[in-house]
Formats: sequence, C-alpha cells, structure tokens
Amino acid sequence: MPSELSQPTESSENMMASRANQVDCAAPRPDYSEIQSWLTGNHDRQLNQVFGKSARGGAIYRWGCAVASGGAIDPLFVALSKLACQKTKSKGAGPELDIRSAADTFADSANSRALITTIDSSKAVVWAAALPALTLHLEEDRWWRLVSSLIQYRESILQRSHFSFPSHLLLGGELGLTLIRIAGFLPSCAALEPSAITAIAQWSDEPTESLTGAIEKPSDARLVLASVIRTKALLKTLGKETKQLVQAVNLMGDQLATWVAAMTIHTGSSAFSNAQSHDAIDDLGPHGLLAQAARFDRDSLPTAISVALGKKPDGGRLSWQVNLPETIHHDEQAKIAILMADWDVRRARTHLDYSGDQCRIEVFSGRTKVISGDWQTLIQVDGIEQQPASDWSEVCEHSDDDVHYLEIDQHWTGGMVLERQIMLVRDDRCLYIADAVLPEDTTDKRTRNIKYASRLPIAASVDTEELADTRELFLQKQSRSSRKNPKPQKPLALVIPLSASEWRVGPTNASLRQTEDNHLLLSTEGNGRLCAPIWMDFQKRRFNRPRTWRNLTVAENLRTCKPNEAVGYRVQAGSEQWMIYRSLTESTSRTVLGKHLIADFFSSRFDTGDGGHEVLLKVDDNEANDDE
Repeated sequence: MPSELSQPTESSENMMASRANQVDCAAPRPDYSEIQSWLTGNHDRQLNQVFGKSARGGAIYRWGCAVASGGAIDPLFVALSKLACQKTKSKGAGPELDIRSAADTFADSANSRALITTIDSSKAVVWAAALPALTLHLEEDRWWRLVSSLIQYRESILQRSHFSFPSHLLLGGELGLTLIRIAGFLPSCAALEPSAITAIAQWSDEPTESLTGAIEKPSDARLVLASVIRTKALLKTLGKETKQLVQAVNLMGDQLATWVAAMTIHTGSSAFSNAQSHDAIDDLGPHGLLAQAARFDRDSLPTAISVALGKKPDGGRLSWQVNLPETIHHDEQAKIAILMADWDVRRARTHLDYSGDQCRIEVFSGRTKVISGDWQTLIQVDGIEQQPASDWSEVCEHSDDDVHYLEIDQHWTGGMVLERQIMLVRDDRCLYIADAVLPEDTTDKRTRNIKYASRLPIAASVDTEELADTRELFLQKQSRSSRKNPKPQKPLALVIPLSASEWRVGPTNASLRQTEDNHLLLSTEGNGRLCAPIWMDFQKRRFNRPRTWRNLTVAENLRTCKPNEAVGYRVQAGSEQWMIYRSLTESTSRTVLGKHLIADFFSSRFDTGDGGHEVLLKVDDNEANDDE
C-alpha cells in the first residue's frame, strides 16, 4: 500500500487556503459571546447523547491512546478529552496546563501540513470535540484560529492521503463529522458534510487496503478502531441516508475488532506496546473500547476478548470454544502475524512484525512474555559482513489443528538469502524458529564460509538458567528474593539449540548463551549453506522429564548428506518425541529417522513403539514419492 503522503499542487494549496479562510471571511463573523452562549448551552447534549456512557470523563476519546503512546497518555490529551465531554460550566483544564500555548502550537503544526501519525490525527479530533469548552479558555482570535487550522489540516490531508490511510478516516471522516455536530451553525463547518461522507465511503470501500493501513503499525490499531466506533455513532445522527454507509463501516469495524482482539494481551495492553494495564484503563471496563469492540460480533468476540484477558467464560471449555475466531492472523501487506495455540492466554502465542529490516518478535509462555524486541541477525560470508538488501516477503503460510506455520525470506548482499521459519505446534505448546542462509542461485555449489549469529531479546524481568552439562537453557522470571534467602524460580520455557551438540564437552559448530545486554545469542557457521534452528517448549509438565535431542543422519542414494545439503533433528521429552527435517538444496528423495520423503520441510511426532510418524507439517512434499 502507499507509504507516504503526496505533496499538494499549487492549485490545491490555494484551494485549501481559500476553504480554510472561509471561517475568517464569513461576513459578518458571528459574535463570539453568542457562540459561547450557544455552544456551552447545547454542548451537554452534543457528544454525550451520541456516545452514551462511553463518553463519561471523555474516555471515548482516549481509547487506544495509551497503547499507541506506549505508556501514560499526554496530560494535555487527557485534559482535552475531559473538556470534550464534561459539562462546559465545570472547571476545565487545571492551571498547570497552558491551553492557550498548546492551542497555538497545534495551530502552527497544523498549518505546516507536516506528515502526521495516527495519534496526531486523534489529537486533531479531540481538539475539535473540545471546541465548545475551549470558548471558556481561549480568547476570540485564538478560538477562531483553532477552528480555521482544524479545517485547513483536514483539507491538507484529504488532498494528499491515500484512501486507505487511517488519517483519511480520522481527519477526512471523523473530524469533519465532529465539526459538523459541534459547530454546524458555522457555514465553513456545515459545508464539510459531503466531503466527510465521501472520505468515510472511500475508506470503507477499500476494505483490504484500509485494514492493512489500520494494523500496519500494530500499536495504532486501537486508535483506528476507536475512530470507527465514534464515526459510526456520528453517522447515525445524520439520518437514514447514511444507513448503507453505516453498514459498510460496521463491516470494517468487525474485521478490525477481530485483529484488535487477537493482539490483546492479558494485561489489557496490546502486541508491540509497552503500555501497562493501568495505562490502558480507558480501553477496559463495561464501557471501554474492548467491550464496544466485542459488539461487532456478539457470537465470537465477547468470549475471545474475555479469554485473551485471562477471564474464564461461563460454561465448559468446549461450549465457549465453538464460535471463537481463527487463532492465526496474518496480513501479508502489513507484514504482521499473530500465531496463537489457543485464544486462552494460558497457551503459547507469538507476535511477529516483519515490516522492517529486522523482525520484531514477542513470544509468550502462558501469561508471561519471554522474548520481546528486535530479532537481530548478523551474517558474514568469507569474513565479509553482509547487509539486508530487500524487504521481508512471505514464502509460505499454513494453518491447521496441529500447527501454525509461517515462512518468510529476505535477500542479503553477497548473493545470499535468509529464509526464516516459525512453526507453533499448538497442542504440544512448542515453538520452532529457524533461519537458513542460502545462496540466491540455487545451482551455486561454492563452499564459501558462512558465519551466522542471531540475537533474540529476552523480555524484561526474565532471566536464563544455563545447565551445567548440556547446552539447553531455561527462561525464568528474575528472582526478587534477597541474596540471603534465594527462592528457586519456576522455569517458563526450555530453549534448545537443535544444531548444537547436546553435551557441553566435545566440539560443536553451534552455541546458545545469554549476552550481557540480555539477549539469547545463537551462533553457528557452515560452508555454502546453513540452518540455525531453536526449539522452545512451554509445557511445564515436561520440564522435569528426562530429555535429549540429536542431529539426525540424512541419507540420499546410499550416502550420508552433508550439513549444507539437508539436516534432521530429533527432540525427546519423556515419551514424547518430535522430528524436524529441512532440505537446504532442491528437494529430492531422502531418508531420515526411517522416513522416506521428498520435501523442503517436514515435521512430525515420532512414536518409538512402532517407528511411525504422525505428520505435523509437510512443505512442498511430493505425495506420490512419500511412503506413508
């Protein structure tokens, strides 16, 4: 989708200036005291009646702001949201806030027509909603300048933004409707209705692109959903002629609400946000954003949001699982993926944002985030450090009752490709993540030396426990006990570097350790091609069982394959075993752990009793040549 706003032409700039100046050029300008009297006398029924109980204290205008900000909401934003919905005769912003200076600053930034963020758009909307109360805080000239700046700001965005941008909805649509609702007695505001309806229709008529735009920055998704809810309510006040448009907005709200629910974590915050539960308090509660979002699909979303927040719905597990949405959400254009073993927060889940050079990843073990931040990769070829040379692209996606699987790739300098696999084994609560470094030219048989390192950021308040004899490690909560009275920490996840030798004694080409800056560092090297896999187990009942893992022998035409041709791994915990196979060249008939197959990737549960494989996933497998 388009990634930046276009620049307005000279004629469009003149037109915008002309429209913005309608406020100033109207003859005669309404008397300010009359405006104050009308607005303060009618404001109590303007927004509170439209939004109902969600408007109490201005909460409806703060929905999603904490998540987008990553913490506490700007005090000015809080003050304006309260002014927007409180009785205008009540005390407004406290003396510690300089509303006059803030209004001037906003007007200056609006008139500059700078590129804007979604939260900037939300701030413009709340300035407009607070206009009636602001007549008691701003002198006449400042108030008029603020109205003019809001109109000019909106016109600027309409001229430059793509229909699918969140700003097209928030500024072109909601801001226009808000100005109409509050100050429709002004000709310049009343004239906004046709363009506001058009902007909303344009945004709604591009459902795929608009949904991508709404979640492209995951922490902004709640801001856009909040605007959808407010816009829908404002449209209803215009009468029956907007009924069809309300339905279109409702459909968009349904899709976006499902994404917001999928990104919600048990604290009430969201994926890729540092906001805490007390920051996001306006999104919670019976009249909060999440409660209103659940109304878009009353059959599935109330339960989905409830269990995502860690609450237990009424009835047995099977009864409330029936109507839940899908447990994988992936937008190839936004490059966002949510993989959940289950909507229940006690199960494993992974969030992935691969829109930048480096992936951002969040991995949860139950309610606890164990991995969080940028997934950094370093690659050297023959001693020369390489760099990413392209964006990430989806290669393969698969989902069923057994696994959620996503494969992406990225081209690097030096003629190399980095292929990244993420597979969540749902019932077993295990996560397989692996990077393969391959030549772009599949016929390239050079044995160039490749050195690889991957840095996975350990989440705050999580530490590692490295074992004395073997190379796996545990992720666990940091101890809060004193040195004199240490308390044993319960492990959260077992992390196994599959390509490394199990025992610390003896040589190995791969290693896994915690760095001083709190990352998991996986390093390995190979010739021509390599695979660097990690297996994470979140099932605590298996932590005390005897376990082992092995690099398997892969055979082809009565010879053993080299590690730069194909690799196989076996993981065992008690009686449970899993097998992973990965081809690093063109797939051909090979044998591993008694399994004959042609595949690029294969995973299974292995039964030692009968030597059988319960297939979890096959990628590009040739069924005709695979003996089941």
